[in-house]
Amino acid sequence: MSYGWRRSAGIVTEICDECGFDSRRIRSAADGLVRTLTELEELAADPDAQRRPAPEVWSAAEYIEHCLHVLAESLTEVAEAARVPFGEPAASCAAGAAAVRLLALLVPSAKLAALSIEVPFAQITGTDNLLHALHDLQHHALDIRRGYAHLNLRRGEDLHTVSRYPLP
Repeated sequence: MSYGWRRSAGIVTEICDECGFDSRRIRSAADGLVRTLTELEELAADPDAQRRPAPEVWSAAEYIEHCLHVLAESLTEVAEAARVPFGEPAASCAAGAAAVRLLALLVPSAKLAALSIEVPFAQITGTDNLLHALHDLQHHALDIRRGYAHLNLRRGEDLHTVSRYPLP
């Protein structure tokens, strides 16, 4: 997997060849975050949400807890940089979506792009910060779907491989 931030002509771009995330294709980080939080909430409702697909792989619940932590950090960093009052970090996907909507109201996109936030390796904008959070959430939603597929395949419940192209 190749993942990372690239700086070209002063613009930071985040690209991941594993999950397909490309920040240049995102029109609104806030809208993407709300959509992805909705998906995570649906994934959390699965009966297998507490099960790990393998001992070394997080369960859906663990991934979602991590996602909410990353989101809370990002929203807090942006709010602090914008000097806007902001409540407690999101404790659930629905609360996270509400927090994203609130931040979008408090910090319009032009102001978000002008914010400067220091991270361990660089200065990034508020937009870059939220795009990174979006990538993290979307990537882990994919991890969760893969985990569920692994659990279901391992269960072996009347699953049959259907292919237009016969296997050798």
